[in-house]
Amino acid sequence: MKSLLYLMSLLTIVSTAAGAQGRREGRMAGGPLGMHHMMMPNLSDEQRTKFEESRVRFLKETEPMRADLQKQESALRLEQTADKLNDAKVKSTLSEIARLQTDLAAKRIAHQRTIRELLTPEQRTQFDARLLQGGPGPGRGMMKGRGMGRQRGPGAMMGPRFGRDVNNQ
Repeated sequence: MKSLLYLMSLLTIVSTAAGAQGRREGRMAGGPLGMHHMMMPNLSDEQRTKFEESRVRFLKETEPMRADLQKQESALRLEQTADKLNDAKVKSTLSEIARLQTDLAAKRIAHQRTIRELLTPEQRTQFDARLLQGGPGPGRGMMKGRGMGRQRGPGAMMGPRFGRDVNNQ
């Protein structure tokens, strides 16, 4: 029974973490890549269509950058676990990560401006208010950028810790 309970808990955690990763990548409602137009009241069909077209353009344009960012983050983690740390490689990788993050942020802001221009004055007021308060809304998601997929380190997930026997907790 204890094994079954552990297995069910583990499956719940894994599926939750997978969902959190989707939010991190902006695939859930509320994010800049998600269906944030659903949070805006009284949108016309034309606005919804233009929002979706803009979102698809943004995703296509930024996909290579997001893939490169993940590659650089992975390279950094590998370097951090190397037997001998190469400081120059770490610094250059960090610089590339910072450049990619800055470029993505600039494209995200440009995308938000494109969306904003499609709104009526009343809708812009609501859009701006959500943006100024930090979310939920364009770019933040429901957790304002904090979700299980964003946590790292010991205790970030609810699974067993290193050195602990899973069967004899």
